[in-house]
Amino acid sequence: MTVYFAQARTDQTTVKIGFTSDIVRRKGNLSTSTPGGVAILATLPGNKETEEYLHEKFSDDRLGGEWFRFSDGIRDFVRDVQNGKQGLVPFRDTVVYMQRSTAEYASEAVESAQLMAKAIINAELRGLGDTAGAAMGRIQTRTGFRKSALFRLLYRPVTDIRAGEYLHLKAIYEQARVMPAEARQGTMAGRD
Repeated sequence: MTVYFAQARTDQTTVKIGFTSDIVRRKGNLSTSTPGGVAILATLPGNKETEEYLHEKFSDDRLGGEWFRFSDGIRDFVRDVQNGKQGLVPFRDTVVYMQRSTAEYASEAVESAQLMAKAIINAELRGLGDTAGAAMGRIQTRTGFRKSALFRLLYRPVTDIRAGEYLHLKAIYEQARVMPAEARQGTMAGRD
């Protein structure tokens, strides 16, 4: 079980404290029901008892249900969870492993996606006179990965990437790496 701190992307003054057995599914459900979606700020191993403890601890900031004002106290607690501080929930006797924020995972995923996109486009370039835009168009035609998404990864400041988009890009990248260079459509032999 996981206790989470979720925040609506369009309202950073509130935070939801809840628990779930499937954080990915829960985030999806919350994002569907919350305009603009939600960001998971932090998670820690816990159950209903942990959630109730946190609701009581921050009861002065409760707005209703599981939603709280994102007060300095809650903000500090979330930061401590993100930094792996021990003993935040006094009755827990298990080790709390370092927790990372969604933003940290997102920045790693974006960086990885940008590197994969560059490699895929470079492999698709056909030589002098060919452009990255033309290569992106061929990639879209062959794989279904949107040209606009490749363009965004290469030329725009990106802070997050959708999981499905990342996994699709990773599959294309892995397929391109295992195929012999001469068998890859549109590549030059010996090109890195």
